[in-house]
Amino acid sequence: MLPDWQPSKLAEAIGAALGMGYLEPWLLATILNPAALPEYWHRDRNLRIEEMVCTTFVSELDAELSIVFRGRNEATSPVTSCPMLMFGGSVLHWTNIPGNETTVRRTSEAPVLMSCRSLIDTGQFQLIDMIFPVPLRPGEEFEIEQKHLWPTGMAAGEDTLWYPYPALFSRNTGSVVARVHFDRAVRYILALEGRPVDAECQVGMLQPTDLDGTARSFEWRIDPVDNTLIYGLAFDR
Repeated sequence: MLPDWQPSKLAEAIGAALGMGYLEPWLLATILNPAALPEYWHRDRNLRIEEMVCTTFVSELDAELSIVFRGRNEATSPVTSCPMLMFGGSVLHWTNIPGNETTVRRTSEAPVLMSCRSLIDTGQFQLIDMIFPVPLRPGEEFEIEQKHLWPTGMAAGEDTLWYPYPALFSRNTGSVVARVHFDRAVRYILALEGRPVDAECQVGMLQPTDLDGTARSFEWRIDPVDNTLIYGLAFDR
């Protein structure tokens, strides 16, 4: 069972730390949605994700995303699906998400398409199951890539990107690599850590690295990963 969390307090703490008035209601509509949080938190108990690679291209008001999970089945029985979260700043229901494609590569095979089942669809937040074409055998390794676009989901100036994906898994994730490419230079970028269990938000111990000195492309490596945290990046461009 989950602790008696108060996600509204964490949303308030994040909003206060960043001074973004719109952020608190958005968080409560998406990754801190009080109804959705217990549904996705440590939802999967079978898969061990060795590495997550999250790549985002931010262009004007749009976001293009690629999320890669590399891992294996650590259960003693076959696994049929893997959970995923999708969310944005505009209303976009599951059947209307553009560029929505999920593939899986197993061992040395070529990638094949995965079907997906929508479990929660609020318009700004999606919890889905990505279905393996053939159940994943115990000990079998895999690489899933989920790609989609979220039009008009970004603010023009200050905004945030969030990485709640490790919290999908009860087994600890090995590492997270978050890469962000902006259409223009950012004035600042700041890594944050939010902990729902005690409603605390703090500046991350690890911060993004400017990849080419242009303040447009950044990489944020998180290792070790704490699956009781929700990771985020705040920025202004």
